[in-house]
Amino acid sequence: MMLVFWGIVLAMPWIALWWFPAKPQGDVERIRSVLNQLGTYGDLFGMLNCLFTGGALIGAGYAIVLQWRQLRHQQEEIDRNRIERATAAVWQRRTALIEATSFLAQSQASQLASLQAIDYETLSPEAKIAMAARGAFLMGELQKNIDILSRFVVTLVSEHEEDVTDPNSLRTAYGFPPKEPPVE
Repeated sequence: MMLVFWGIVLAMPWIALWWFPAKPQGDVERIRSVLNQLGTYGDLFGMLNCLFTGGALIGAGYAIVLQWRQLRHQQEEIDRNRIERATAAVWQRRTALIEATSFLAQSQASQLASLQAIDYETLSPEAKIAMAARGAFLMGELQKNIDILSRFVVTLVSEHEEDVTDPNSLRTAYGFPPKEPPVE
């Protein structure tokens, strides 16, 4: 379709010369008059050319604004994803530490329970001393693990309260600059 249009536009001078054949004695004058008529005809479309050019300029400006907004939105999304990944990694490590400490405390508690189930009457004095020492050691380790778990819980609760009051605390905690309020 476009090819046909441009073919007609380019063929117009030749069509005009064919339609208005030139006489041998005034060929040059006849060609000039036809070309002047075609020039006047072409000048009629100058206003349309100006309108289309202005519309193209406005469209290009609007496209630049849309791309700038999209790029800004994309950068904010990337920052949000980076913070979410960092937060998820920290929570995974904390959860793994809590689970490991909890498992260790449970195993020590079960060892203590098995020590309590032993009939100490049938043991030799050396075995009684060894069992008492083992029980004291396990009690101390169990107390340490309980202390660690309670510190984790206190830390998690205090960090959660801080996150609620300061939206930039996670950003600064993981090394990102605080987010500036959006400029509208």
